[in-house]
Amino acid sequence: MKALVLTNKGIEKTSSQETTELIKAKILEIKEGIVEIECTKEELTKLTYMGRTFNKTIQILDKQKIRNIQDIKIPDLTQLIKNKKIRVDCEREGEHEFNSFEVENKIGKQITQTYKTQIDFKNPDVIVFIKIEQEQCWIGIDYAGIDLGKRYYRIFLGKEALRGNIAAALLKLAEYKNKDKILDPFCRHGIIPIEAALMATKTSVNKYIKEKLAVTKLFKQNLEKYDKTEKLKGEIIASDPNFKHIYAAKKNAKIAGIIKNITFSRQELQWLDVKFKKEQIDKIITLLPPKNKQDCFFNQAEYILKEKGKLILCTIKETEELEKTAKTHNFKIRAKQKIMQGQQELTAYVFEK
Repeated sequence: MKALVLTNKGIEKTSSQETTELIKAKILEIKEGIVEIECTKEELTKLTYMGRTFNKTIQILDKQKIRNIQDIKIPDLTQLIKNKKIRVDCEREGEHEFNSFEVENKIGKQITQTYKTQIDFKNPDVIVFIKIEQEQCWIGIDYAGIDLGKRYYRIFLGKEALRGNIAAALLKLAEYKNKDKILDPFCRHGIIPIEAALMATKTSVNKYIKEKLAVTKLFKQNLEKYDKTEKLKGEIIASDPNFKHIYAAKKNAKIAGIIKNITFSRQELQWLDVKFKKEQIDKIITLLPPKNKQDCFFNQAEYILKEKGKLILCTIKETEELEKTAKTHNFKIRAKQKIMQGQQELTAYVFEK
């Protein structure tokens, strides 16, 4: 069967790579925010549960070209929704003479009239998902039922927070491995270190919310078989100058169930070279604060990073000054990409010492 993996714009290749790492999928097409694949139902279920960089996973029932709302044709749903409550969700991009709500309302009514089923917005058995991008329309079944990019452990939040799937994508860009010693010097509420701990131990980000996944209502599941974790071999250090941030990061890590895998430290940027030995860290991965002393930051990074160590920076605003400062401290830029987080554009840099 064919399926869609929906992700944030800018990390499609990362999500595609993660897909082929988790299952034996054939990548059919990669578009903005979309990876279309060929896989089995069991593989899509695993992808839904174990994926880290995705927003949605959809089993495709039909793919159509449309120009208006009347062009949307409902495929045969007999075997999927018989005696079941449904909900229709629509995600739309592009210029159309209709909106997502109108699609959900129209298609929902058609389905209930045709199949004599009921609409249930709060607790449906099946979610019919319609993805529209310009004239392209996919109709399918939502295996997620929730936003896979959001994290249940993010209870203690603040400004400038990364989505969980974007933090996971940064770790993928860093080529993070279980044995690595990594540091987030501006950890804020712990999103990057927590994602690192979950990734290194192969713990599903959905481990404690299995019952919320829509696929559990589609057919009998045994998601527990994917809960075989590994021991952390390296070290994950969550550091921040702010005591409140460290407190929040610890609370979030506890909720995620991986607090024992992270070392927390309240540390000022200018004292990192005292806290750590020369060339002690494999990778530094962080969301750089808008107001920071770039020269001091790169100076500290140059000292504590190992030879060939990587520095992965995510910034809210692109700046040429950042690249110039990195160069003066002997860092070479290896990659640079734009990532959309809602309406906010982020820039991810990969520097190598």
